[in-house]
Amino acid sequence: MKKVIVLAIVCVFAFALAACGKDSGDDAKKNETKVTATPSPTATSAPTPTEDEEPTPTVEPAKTTTEVRLIIQNPSGNQGSIAINSLALAPSNSILYVLVRKTGETTGDQTGRSIGGFVLNFSPKLFDYEFVLDHNPEMDEEIRIPFTLTDLLSLAQANEEKEKSNKVVIKITDSAYTFDGVELEFEK
Repeated sequence: MKKVIVLAIVCVFAFALAACGKDSGDDAKKNETKVTATPSPTATSAPTPTEDEEPTPTVEPAKTTTEVRLIIQNPSGNQGSIAINSLALAPSNSILYVLVRKTGETTGDQTGRSIGGFVLNFSPKLFDYEFVLDHNPEMDEEIRIPFTLTDLLSLAQANEEKEKSNKVVIKITDSAYTFDGVELEFEK
């Protein structure tokens, strides 16, 4: 509707100028101005809520970040231990990564080979959980062995000597591999 009114005014103005130019003869060309009509964009306003309506709140998606904490770093020898009560404070979605590096010479495919494991202290077993290679590692490749914190705490609760099981001892028994540490990874 506004466009039609603006266009009509421009047309009337153009006709008036044209009429003035015919009367003055040669001066009409000097006074002639070119008028072009450009439609202006119509502004639209966002609907405002009435008193009965409540504005809809915008909900932003939750941002999650992954955090990694080194629990054991640069252990001496091929073993280390972690206190279970310190793990109990970690978020339930945490994953423990045992970091192992191949440093010695081995021949043949290593897939399926046990290189160590962890045992709850005072457990009569050699290992409560065994680290078995799921691929054949190359020289100096870091191996990350995952274990969920929920599974570890369940294993500690199921131990016959659970009141004495206050730590997890990690041992690497294969001399071709070196224990580098343990990382705890969780989402915040």
